Amino acid sequence: MGLILVLNRSESPRPLYKVAQWLADTVLPETLDVSASKLHDRRIGDLLDALHPHLDKIWKEIVHQAIAKYGINIDFNHYDITEIYFEGEYEGADRLEYGYSRDNKSDCKQVNLQLNVTSDDSIPLAYKVISGSTADRTTPIQNMHALQEILRGLPNSNEMIIVSDPHQIRGLAVQGSPLTRFPRLR
Repeated sequence: MGLILVLNRSESPRPLYKVAQWLADTVLPETLDVSASKLHDRRIGDLLDALHPHLDKIWKEIVHQAIAKYGINIDFNHYDITEIYFEGEYEGADRLEYGYSRDNKSDCKQVNLQLNVTSDDSIPLAYKVISGSTADRTTPIQNMHALQEILRGLPNSNEMIIVSDPHQIRGLAVQGSPLTRFPRLR
């Protein structure tokens, strides 16, 4: 079932309740010997719930394997934050809040997405969904620690340069960091 979801997400993303129909319209039921009727949204939801506690480990493994297999250069990476805004009512969404809107949608709740990508090909190395009210300037130290954890054990990961806009990486924020594994941080 996991393979089917990966194929759906990468080839033709659908809402969970439409994945079974997508599957039925492909050659996958015959190829994988699985009936589309077994792929209902409850089963998919249960799979996603089971995977959720392991997402960080899975992501780290994907990043390490991709860097090793494709020789991805991690000497420079770019860090930025963007928001994803939502219209309508969303009660009980813990990260969905009003905050600084880069899209001039101050009347909409939002979440922020932290993202680190490689300089050469914009390949994602690290990401995190954070509260929509989080100020950019409060994130660089936590982000560097998270990136350090994801890349731990890779050659040259200690020598990486992070490029960002001045609102996120200010001298005082970086100088106050106890990080020693990013000696060339700019």
